[in-house]
Amino acid sequence: RVKDLGLDHIEVKRMARRQMKKKAVKKLAGGREALYLRYERAIADLSTLFDDLRSGRSLNPAKTKAVAAWVAAATDTDRDNALALTAVRNRDEYLCHHSLNVAIFSTALGRVAGVEEADIEGLAFAALLHDVGKATLPSEILRKPGALSSDEWALMSDHPANGVRIIIGQLDEEATAMVVAFEHHLGADLSGYPQVADGWRPHLFSRLVQVADVYDGMTADRSYRRPKLRSEAVALIMGDLAHLFEPALARLFVKMLGIYPIGSVLRLDNGETALVRGVDPGNLKRPIVKTLAGSPGRLIRLADEPSIGIVELVDATIAGVNLSHALSSD
Repeated sequence: RVKDLGLDHIEVKRMARRQMKKKAVKKLAGGREALYLRYERAIADLSTLFDDLRSGRSLNPAKTKAVAAWVAAATDTDRDNALALTAVRNRDEYLCHHSLNVAIFSTALGRVAGVEEADIEGLAFAALLHDVGKATLPSEILRKPGALSSDEWALMSDHPANGVRIIIGQLDEEATAMVVAFEHHLGADLSGYPQVADGWRPHLFSRLVQVADVYDGMTADRSYRRPKLRSEAVALIMGDLAHLFEPALARLFVKMLGIYPIGSVLRLDNGETALVRGVDPGNLKRPIVKTLAGSPGRLIRLADEPSIGIVELVDATIAGVNLSHALSSD
């Protein structure tokens, strides 16, 4: 019957939690659970947006701006919990999760960097669409488990320009989103792509998105590699990859996330396993953690508990930690 209908595949998605309406989300008592469900609904909205583009339909700017407005509000009123949402992943919906996560990281970083409040929502909107040029790429390229061929890489490396074409064609008044889509892979030293003239200075929003884009890409579970631990990605941003970023923004990003970013799983020397739930700006090496044993777990500000040491970082999957549940529960 599927063949008779001319369909080449069927894609199955999780729908139940995402179909909750705004009123249902607001009725939930738990603040983190409500935030998590709103994140899930934003992913569903982005999934629809990208599906529309693949099907030749137009972007829905109103829906995208609604998501941008939520990102702007969440990073203002509940930044740590908004950042915690970025640890929740679904490999099959990488583009949606990545786009939303980059918007959250970029907007939070923009606030720290002093972007004016009047421009914050525009930053969130541009960050949401930074990878819109990938929406029309064949799924076999986006999900290929091995290295891309030269022809496939040519298509992939054209996604910044393709993003510009989409935005010009459908959102011609959104000039900043167009610029960010074009520049987000340039790097501070212009070593990336597309090729530009010497002396080119990327827009501030593009420089913010560059840091967020690389960090979220490294910590994502992709078909061709395992994700890096969040602390490993932080170390690379300040080390081997530092040439890609404006130094001041990279330092602010690391200060915002901490040495052990929210969503990291730690083994403590008292034998307990704990989830990082917050950053202590006064001591980036001593985060706020919640133990994973017991119900509910204990909340510990490690800066106030010098007798408790951090033994090692632990991969959440190997440790059997359900990040979706652990991060969304109050």
